[in-house]
Amino acid sequence: MNKETDKFIREGIKRYKQANQVYLTFRSEMQNKLQSILKKRKRWGKLKPDFNSIRSTRFSGAALNARIKVEYEDVVQIIVIIIDWQISDNDFPYFCVWLEDSNNRVLDIQEIDWNDDYFYENKTLQYKPNPDNYDLEKDFDRLLDEFIRIFNNNN
Repeated sequence: MNKETDKFIREGIKRYKQANQVYLTFRSEMQNKLQSILKKRKRWGKLKPDFNSIRSTRFSGAALNARIKVEYEDVVQIIVIIIDWQISDNDFPYFCVWLEDSNNRVLDIQEIDWNDDYFYENKTLQYKPNPDNYDLEKDFDRLLDEFIRIFNNNN
């Protein structure tokens, strides 16, 4: 090891407990916030949400999530909302939503004419918020509106 690495490790040993507590608290509060976004949502279109199913899971990497089971045409699926730093090209995250089946496999969804602020990539509808002007609740509400259009456009 070089001197810079040794210095970094020494400083890390002193600060690890505090840094880990900050990380765990941030993670927990953000997951609570995402779950709250799903609980408070009123507009589900043709979907029937199961509000008792709302929870978060642990991903590897730099992403936080909340998920809710929804029924559509007698099929239960899971909508997952995510704050994802891993796919971002800078330090600010993308806000994302995707659909899973009951085995937690991400499903490909119907391509539609997405509104300009959103893009569909890797089975995920994504939104890149402005770091200087974002609102977590409003941005996710709009993202879910856009995503739910898939179900409302069928039939």
